[in-house]
Amino acid sequence: MKPGAWREEALEIGRIILDLVKNHKKGKTLTFALKDGREITGLFDRRKSWRPYRYPIYNPEGKEAIHIFKHAIDDIWEAEE
Repeated sequence: MKPGAWREEALEIGRIILDLVKNHKKGKTLTFALKDGREITGLFDRRKSWRPYRYPIYNPEGKEAIHIFKHAIDDIWEAEE
């Protein structure tokens, strides 16, 4: 990997997420497939996510959150509700 490639990856992930949540004011339920094989589904609220390398995913039924770092993400898609 060339130096500075993490910035390009972070921008690409940000564009994908923005495309998925752009028409949802209160956030959108997304599934993140991680490189270690796990999948995490939760509410993504772009108003609460302002760092380009860390994405907070919230429990829709509570206030708990998990932060996913961009280097752990393998794929992202809209969760079925």
